[in-house]
Amino acid sequence: QAHIKKDAWFTNLLFHAPLRCSISLDEDIITEIKELAENDDRSFSQYINLVLKEHLAKINNEDD
Repeated sequence: QAHIKKDAWFTNLLFHAPLRCSISLDEDIITEIKELAENDDRSFSQYINLVLKEHLAKINNEDD
């Protein structure tokens, strides 16, 4: 059974591993996101992901 859990964990990792991308942001946005991330005990990248996920969820809910 431990083998099944390990395989499920590995499969989850393969399909949900973060991908790297490069984007350009205005300096004022970077500064503000860094401050917000720090206040929320998150990395810059984690905070951007959080904001984008919330924005996408909001857009998808508005379409319903």
